[in-house]
Amino acid sequence: MELAISKLTARRVIYYFEGYVKGERPKGLKFVFYNYDLKITIKPSVFEWDGDTFRMMLHVEQANENNPISSGDYYPIAVDGKGKQYPLQVAKSIIEEREQAEWKNDVVVNKGKGHHVICKSLMDLDTDELFIHVDTVLPKPRKNYIRRKCGELYYGVRNDLKDWAQKLFVVVFNIFNKCCKKRGNKILFCSGSRAEIGGNEEFIYKRMIERGLDKKYKFVLDFKPTINKTYGPFKMIRFIYRLASSDVILLDDYYPEIYKPTYDKNVKVIQVWHACGAFKTFGFTRLGKKGGPKQTDPNHRMYDYAAPIIRHCIIRKRLVSVSISFIRSEFQEQIFSLMRITRKKPVNVYMRNFRGQKKRSV
Repeated sequence: MELAISKLTARRVIYYFEGYVKGERPKGLKFVFYNYDLKITIKPSVFEWDGDTFRMMLHVEQANENNPISSGDYYPIAVDGKGKQYPLQVAKSIIEEREQAEWKNDVVVNKGKGHHVICKSLMDLDTDELFIHVDTVLPKPRKNYIRRKCGELYYGVRNDLKDWAQKLFVVVFNIFNKCCKKRGNKILFCSGSRAEIGGNEEFIYKRMIERGLDKKYKFVLDFKPTINKTYGPFKMIRFIYRLASSDVILLDDYYPEIYKPTYDKNVKVIQVWHACGAFKTFGFTRLGKKGGPKQTDPNHRMYDYAAPIIRHCIIRKRLVSVSISFIRSEFQEQIFSLMRITRKKPVNVYMRNFRGQKKRSV
């Protein structure tokens, strides 16, 4: 069996490898990067087989459990499912590029004083093995003891106050929930990500008015531009009252205050965020992984209905079906024309949603 790397490219702190195998491939064969001095094994950020060829990616700043790789030399080696190692050769084209000084795979990322990442792809002159040389310097922690302790005290007090505020929120909600009589006709439109009604909620709101449902139901609107905006005492009490006295709560996007209280069985919570189908169907594939949800996380668990833009999606109590017929007729023809399809044939559209741990790492 022959294993070889045929192509190597670098973009900032990411290295892309391509290679091939000739002969019978052992079961479970994969690649890792090994540091012989530090006895450290680093898994590639991405690895995949395509027949007898393979592709892998090494993200120098994230491959060490979302942290930068420690300084040192890292050799790519092949390992099968039983732990047996196999020699990894380098294609002649790569050796020729190195000899002709056309090998431009050095990476230098400066992040300020005392913080940089330098990577170089090199060849071992004795064994002709390829390796990645990494020089990582991280910023030193602050030595100011008083400042660090003040920071810890500040965040500790802030978290305690946040916990007390959440408990007070639930107490006030329960009081209003017992005192307010529900008549079965009050609908609350709310969102913590827009200052006024818009998007899916606006479409539903206008459609209900067109059908004359505003005479049968009482509409209440409560919006704020971001979830980080904090209501004052009066507005917060008013929001809790609206929440506790509503028969239907219709929200768009993530709204942390909605998930705190426990609602009566007759109250319907409806989520119209377009991404709801994706995270309810596939979101828990990240369960137990870094940045993934916890099994006890209350967020997004109390919805009675949701309207994802996919054909079928199981939400807690209902199987929701949404098709292209939901889209306005004037836009349907544009979609069919753009995708060069006809109405006679069924169409399956697959879309990937790449996410990070939080909104800043999407």
